[in-house]
Amino acid sequence: MEDFKSYLAQEGAPANETIREYRLPAISRFDDVKGKKLYVIKVKNSADFKQQAARLILDTPDQGFLRYLLKSKTIIDCRSMIQTIDSTYSFKIESMPEPRTLPADILAALDVQRIFEELQEYKSEKRYFNISIVKDKLPDILRIDGWYGLLIPQNHLEINSIAKLEAATDYAIMALKSYMDKFFKYEKARWESQRLEYAPLDADDSNFVSEYTLTYAQQNAMDTTGDELEAFVAETSAVLQANNGLDVYKKDSFHGRLVLFDFRSHLYAPLICLEKSNLKIQVSPVALNTGEMRFVDYLKTYVEEHAAELADKSFYLLRNKSKAGIGFFEAGNFYPDYVLWIDTPETQYISFIDPKGLKHIQPDDLKIEFYRTIKELEARLSPPADGKRIVLNSFIMSSTRTSDLQMWWPNADRAYREARNVYTLDNDECVESMIKKILQQ
Repeated sequence: MEDFKSYLAQEGAPANETIREYRLPAISRFDDVKGKKLYVIKVKNSADFKQQAARLILDTPDQGFLRYLLKSKTIIDCRSMIQTIDSTYSFKIESMPEPRTLPADILAALDVQRIFEELQEYKSEKRYFNISIVKDKLPDILRIDGWYGLLIPQNHLEINSIAKLEAATDYAIMALKSYMDKFFKYEKARWESQRLEYAPLDADDSNFVSEYTLTYAQQNAMDTTGDELEAFVAETSAVLQANNGLDVYKKDSFHGRLVLFDFRSHLYAPLICLEKSNLKIQVSPVALNTGEMRFVDYLKTYVEEHAAELADKSFYLLRNKSKAGIGFFEAGNFYPDYVLWIDTPETQYISFIDPKGLKHIQPDDLKIEFYRTIKELEARLSPPADGKRIVLNSFIMSSTRTSDLQMWWPNADRAYREARNVYTLDNDECVESMIKKILQQ
């Protein structure tokens, strides 16, 4: 609920709206595959980063960690704090198009002892046992460009009062807490990446969804959207229970902007797509976008149209949760959207597939290069206990149109892209081409 309130604030919605929440139970299909031994990649059970990894010093970032920081920049909204300092402050006084950082010339004036003590307390709260904090290193971290930004008017970074200096110390503490969180996650992922193994998928896997929460902000007493959403959820819940899934491939509401769909090879039902619009609806776990749904549409069509030639092969799909599912340190802590298993008597092909826009991603991005580095991981992992051959692949399914992609990647024609396992969703044969490539290995 707090996430939804934050979402409404970002969208500029009034804070006094009535929040309505609905639960939609999901249907698990794990029992259909529990005898199949579908393999996933997991950290070995005995591996414990907090207990076994070498002690780490919170320090300025190396190149790998800096790249990680720049891709997930910390943005801190300081405006509510400003109001406590300056009662005349108005959000409309100054537009703030770009986040700012603490000027280098005020870092020496910050209360570093207070920063150090609050970070030590935060470290204890978060149980970051294997991180050491060195007080003298903290200002050096703040001097690194680009990893954080403050939403704050410029005049509040001109330190001309004790109150502003204390507030600047508060901003530094907030930024460094975020830095420590990311430092821990990055180092944990790096350490665990060398301690991976194949393990059978189980019913408790973090990628399974037991229920969805759909939340709506009712605008006023005359707004009936919440009633429509409630009726849609109730009707769908009854259909799911009666049919062990949906009775059709897709059910939609709000003129197709909210779509529930059920690819029977997906290991739970339904999947939900929420189109970007002015609907103040939020779905948790996060809904799919249209590109992610389009990929499943293609896969469903392919499986149905090639049923005869795929008779000796089993297809299974599972949405991979961001930050909670299977992630890959080698690709910049990449969490692809889907895991696809193609299981045959001799070989299990496991493919990690991510439909995404590529306008701001270059061909040398770690997510693109993962088509190659996943093969290094495949060579490093020991075969599963039953000796089955495992083939790993990574694919990007571009929702950026081919014509646009050619402008962003001017020297990358179709052959170049597909050699790197990049396919475009505006090509109706993209999934067919991908599967042919998988099965040739």
